[in-house]
Amino acid sequence: MIPMGMQIIENAMIPEFVQVPVKKHVAQGWMIGRKYHERIQKKWNKRYGFTNERQILSDGIRLFMHPNTAAQIKALAKAH
Repeated sequence: MIPMGMQIIENAMIPEFVQVPVKKHVAQGWMIGRKYHERIQKKWNKRYGFTNERQILSDGIRLFMHPNTAAQIKALAKAH
């Protein structure tokens, strides 16, 4: 779950959830410089919508997250 030596830092300024598209369009080589990829992604966002994912930021040594996310991770770590 959490690698050994990682420090969890709770910060209420970090948003708890981030909206991420359910389905992501992968740009092909011929799409570079064109609006095709952006147009398809916009259509997929409208069709499939977004999902909320918990946001965790890392600088390699520490994990920065919202206090509610940290509490949930600590509870999961104690359960195992």
